[in-house]
Amino acid sequence: MRRNPIALLISGVIVSFGLSSLLAQAQQKVSDAQVAAMVEALRLAAPQTGIANDGLYSELKHD
Repeated sequence: MRRNPIALLISGVIVSFGLSSLLAQAQQKVSDAQVAAMVEALRLAAPQTGIANDGLYSELKHD
């Protein structure tokens, strides 16, 4: 039983557009508060080397 290659191609294109729109929606749901919380968690988890400017991370102040 052979399937119509044109129908398979069209189905693939439809699925691709559907998945890309779902990914775009998922990316938009990250809020500024979530980003700030993640940055703060990473800052707190960074190693304390005792050197003020060791180049591993920085203290950025957000206005």
